[in-house]
Amino acid sequence: MEGHLVGPFPHREERIAVDDRLLRRLREKGEPLEEVVLVARRPDGQVLLHTKRFYPLGIWRLPSGRLKEGESPQQAARREAAEELGIVVLHERLLGLLTYRLEAERESLSFASWVFLVPVSGIRPVARDREEQITDFCWMPVAQLETVAQRLKALPPPWQGWGRFRAAVHAFVAAELGKGS
Repeated sequence: MEGHLVGPFPHREERIAVDDRLLRRLREKGEPLEEVVLVARRPDGQVLLHTKRFYPLGIWRLPSGRLKEGESPQQAARREAAEELGIVVLHERLLGLLTYRLEAERESLSFASWVFLVPVSGIRPVARDREEQITDFCWMPVAQLETVAQRLKALPPPWQGWGRFRAAVHAFVAAELGKGS
């Protein structure tokens, strides 16, 4: 049912040390403090990652995007798939929910990532939203997502807090898809 997430689904809570700059950037984007993360997976099991013009060299991650005011997670997943991947999603499955307590020196905030598994076949992703500054895509075996998470966690300042924050969802997806989801 559109707009209503039903049934049990995996939920993980994370406490992550970040910097004040990351919290300011997240707040500047407004409410809600929620996003969708897209796990576009081909029949061979590989998942789609992207990189952006301003990311540190060699950093890839799962596509994501903020919910807009009044938008359901499912609606956001479909909109983000169209904007960031250039695909129309007809069937998505909620893989799980990550809730974060992002803690900086002076303040903290709560944030949520709704993780959707999007089965795809024969697509060639195209970023339709140029403001996203996506420069490339790659397909990767699910087993390598833990390595992606470790690379993100190991980023030096000023990317350190962002890397820790972004690493959590990659480790979550690796664990959930490793269970045979």
